[in-house]
Amino acid sequence: MRGRRLEGTGWREALAVALLAAAVGLGPFLPILLSREDAGSTAMARAGKAGSGPLAPDAPLQDDAPLQDDAGLPEIVTPDEMPDGWVIRPPAGYRILALVLSRERYRFDTLSAVSPLDLMFGWGPISDPEVADQLDFSQGYRFGYFSSDGKSPLPFAEILSSASNVHLIPASPGVREDLLDLDVGDLVELSGWLVDVEGPQGDRWKTSLVRTDGGAGACEILFVAEVKVTAR
Repeated sequence: MRGRRLEGTGWREALAVALLAAAVGLGPFLPILLSREDAGSTAMARAGKAGSGPLAPDAPLQDDAPLQDDAGLPEIVTPDEMPDGWVIRPPAGYRILALVLSRERYRFDTLSAVSPLDLMFGWGPISDPEVADQLDFSQGYRFGYFSSDGKSPLPFAEILSSASNVHLIPASPGVREDLLDLDVGDLVELSGWLVDVEGPQGDRWKTSLVRTDGGAGACEILFVAEVKVTAR
């Protein structure tokens, strides 16, 4: 994720968020929740696991080896079904065990040609149902958002480093089906590569490689090779 929002929409939306946040007293550090039917509001109520402690205590594992290193990173990864003209390069291997906090399906933006879904993930303290249930999560325009109706259960910096909005690129039709089947409250393990993407018209998207950034460009782009659902 990193921060109040993860990928940008424009100054009008930003101004509206700032004014609305001030109106409800959230202050500058917690973004206003965009109301959506599939948003992750009270996610743990849906998960039905309150009081169990963190479900995914560890941060994602990332292999930062450069492409030319002998760590086994491919120079280019290609989904089984990919439109012509797309190039996907992995700067790092990646594995994440996390709780799904929110999901957003994309069909019409440019990146949706290879990435049909964004998921907001939480690990560490955010994967504790009692903590996550005190925060509201939502997504839109390739951003992730979180807010609190009252006092935040965690410091802003800790939320920032324990949750993420991730653009997902399935490696195969089967992986695509598995990803689209995921829902808020699922505990899931994904493995694959963090990737930089270049589209046929020269559009480029670079993945985040750290867990503490915020704003535009702070989302991970994950080429997903394997999906494992640990709990639903």
